[in-house]
Amino acid sequence: MAHSIEARLPFMDYRLVSLLFNMPAEWKLRGPCNKFVLREAMVHRIPESVRTRAEKMGFPIPTTKWFASELYEPLRDVLTGKEACSRGNYNPEVILRDLDRHRRGEGDVAGSLLRVA
Repeated sequence: MAHSIEARLPFMDYRLVSLLFNMPAEWKLRGPCNKFVLREAMVHRIPESVRTRAEKMGFPIPTTKWFASELYEPLRDVLTGKEACSRGNYNPEVILRDLDRHRRGEGDVAGSLLRVA
């Protein structure tokens, strides 16, 4: 969630957190279902296909478009900055080559660029 929409805020109320910490494990996990108590609370409130979905889904963000347009220069600045380069965690030339290829539409490496940034 560090790179997209923050959706945890309603669930961070200290009273809710305290309640959940004190619940037995079978209300948190039951069979293949995580967040069991939340899923039960949502019966008849959200579509069953959503409530019972097992796989996690994030909020889509348009990084492919952003890194080819309005975030191209800021990302390039971050990746070539003294602080980032001095860490030695990656080869800036390779990352910049991929960023330029991405901008030209020669491949979609937005996910990798986001993780590096």
